[in-house]
Formats: sequence, C-alpha cells, structure tokens
Amino acid sequence: MYKRIIVIVMSIILCFGTVIVEAQEQEKGRYLEISLDDDFADDSVIVTFTKYDSGINRKRSKSNFAEIEGETVEDLTYISDAKCKLVNTNDFRQIVKIKLKKKGKEEVIKAIRKLEKRKDIESVEPVYYFNSNNENITPLSTSSINEIYNQYALEKINIQDAWNITTGTRAVKVGIIDSGLAEHKFLNANVDYNMGWDFYNGNNITWDDNTSANGAHGTNVAGVVGVGVCKNVTLIPLQVQSADARFFDSVAIIKAINYASNNNIPIINCSFGFLGSSDASEAAIRNYGGLVVCSAGNDGNDNDIDNFMPAGLDLPNIISVAATDSYDNLWIRSNYGVLGVDLAAPGVNIYSTGRNDTIIGHNNNGTSLAAPFVTGVAALMLSVNPNLNAQQLKQMIINTVDIVPTLQVKY
Repeated sequence: MYKRIIVIVMSIILCFGTVIVEAQEQEKGRYLEISLDDDFADDSVIVTFTKYDSGINRKRSKSNFAEIEGETVEDLTYISDAKCKLVNTNDFRQIVKIKLKKKGKEEVIKAIRKLEKRKDIESVEPVYYFNSNNENITPLSTSSINEIYNQYALEKINIQDAWNITTGTRAVKVGIIDSGLAEHKFLNANVDYNMGWDFYNGNNITWDDNTSANGAHGTNVAGVVGVGVCKNVTLIPLQVQSADARFFDSVAIIKAINYASNNNIPIINCSFGFLGSSDASEAAIRNYGGLVVCSAGNDGNDNDIDNFMPAGLDLPNIISVAATDSYDNLWIRSNYGVLGVDLAAPGVNIYSTGRNDTIIGHNNNGTSLAAPFVTGVAALMLSVNPNLNAQQLKQMIINTVDIVPTLQVKY
C-alpha cells in the first residue's frame, strides 16, 4: 500500500562537531574521558541510573548523593500521568540532573569521578553544550505554496498514492525537536503553539525567530512534515536549540523527549546530531515508546565508524535517514552506514516553509530535510491505523521502500 512512499532521506542541516566522550571500564570505575577544554556547564552533572535501580518518579534528593556537594536534584524523567501510553516501562532508566554547590569545570569532573564508581549508576556526564553547522539556504522571492507541491521530492516518494488513501488527521501529534516554529500562513493551521515548549530557554515561547541568512531551521523542517507530506496533522514545537539553530544542550533534549512521553506524542523528528556519545540522551530515547526519526548527518561520513548521535543509536524505535537527490544519488555530504543508517529520502533542493511566510528551496540541502519526509509518512500511516506502535511503523516503512541498487552498499 505504501510502496515507494519513502525513497530517500533529506540531508540534515545540522552537523554538530563537538566530540563527546567514550566510557571505558577501569579498575576503580567507569571513567568518562573528559577534559577542561570540552564545552559543558560548570555547575551540574547528569546521572543515569541502571535499569534495575531506576523507578518512575522515584524520589531522589541530595542526601542520595552524599559523596558530592549537591545543591538540588531534578528528575528529568518525571512522568506526570501514570496512564501515559508512551513510556517504555520494561527498559526504563531514571535520569536526574544534580546542581552542584561549587561552580567550576574541575568540580564537575570531580563529582563525575566520585559518582561513576557507584554500582546503581549506569553513567554520569556533564551537561554538554553543542554547536551546529547549518547549510546555507536562499529564501525565494515567491510565497506560492505550489513551489512545495510541485517539487520533485513529492513525486519521488509517490505521495499522490498516499493521498488517495489519506491526507492525515489533526488527531496525530508530531513533535518537532528543533529551533522552534515561526508563524507561517501555510503552516499555522497544523501547529499547536500552546502545547509547545522551549526547553532551551525555559519558557513557552517557541517561535523560531531566526533572522540569519540561513532561514528558520525548525520551520523549514516542520514544513516538510505538515505542508508537503501530511496536510493534516498537529505539530508540537519542542525547542531545544537557540532560535538560529546554532546551539543546544543535552538537558534540553532529554526534557523534550520526556515531554513527548508525558503528552502522548507518538512521533518525534530529530533533525540534529553530534559526534560522540551521550548515555543520558540514549537512555531518554530508550524510555520513550514512540518513533524517533533522525537525520543521519551532513559530514559525508560512515556512521558505522563515526558515532553520530542520535541517528547512530541501535535502538528499535529509531529510524536514521540519509539524503539523496532527484536522481536517487546519495547527496555528497550525507552520512551513510550499512548498520547505522536505515534508508534515504529526498534532501537536495527541497522546498519548504521559511520565516516571514517565505518558501525556501534553492540550495536547501541536508539530511535535516530528508528526515521529515519519513516523519510525514509515519504520520499518514498513523492517520489510517492509530494503533500502530513505533516498531511496527519502522518495519513497515523500511520493508516497503524502493530498492536503489547503487545505494545498497551504503545502507
């Protein structure tokens, strides 16, 4: 039924180059490789408890961390409703943020060294700050929605065949974990701004007000989902980045994913990433019972060798998407990987919504735009059958893609 709906993945606009760290077993503990030159907060650590020592809404206070001088403890995985359908209770890990009494990167490293020796703790890491590297995009002078509907990408994925079945429903919610969403005349009807939240700045203002030459990243991503592919859907802006999509931190990501669980948002689009590893971010995705569609990255690297998060995580609810052009060729800067990338979607010269009611298209490239094609298809599928779970959605999509022989050596 959905044959050829997913063909190739748009290239991700964000490439975050901060290398995180790699944990290794040592005689005295699970030491995280970290240096004072790394970019992280100087006043907090993130603790992930083991599966067997975790508990939903388990009370933790600074007295539970007597080996360090903690000031406050915040549960990043708090579940507000016991009836939440999207909490993976079978593999749940509690994540807390501890604010330290003493500031300084040395104090952070000292606290990590003490806590990581505990057997009830799976990992300890700083609150990392990440930088992004956006593709340059040029807003068009036109504001015609036909620029979106007439583009090659929709024809490539045979969208009309899907629209003959459904154009979606507002009952399906999709979380856009990104830089927020700008108000746009073609997008507003499908966005619930009131339900959204800015986890980067800690408020409910989620307007993507980016004024840089690169346009509005979150709005660009959302337009592919909620204008181009799934005409009827409810998009929830979950802001984890600065408005210009250049900076974000790991706590914001964890909170956004947990928010999706709390609000029964069954699909989230993650058009961002970074090199390295973050055990806390992985645990947050593991806790979430919905589908996570991730851009594969824009470095031209093999994700089987270079660990690109979160796309490279081997989790059953993640789909990792690479980017191709109108000829089904892999975009030159798209990451790939036989194990680390699942499929590809259009990601070159993609037309979508930008700031100030514009349409962005010329040289609008990246896996950031490929991923939301897959997200939009998943939303269409849930519109037809809302009982599909994340694993079923993932397998149905992967099992019905077009086979492109030249790409099989890459995915």
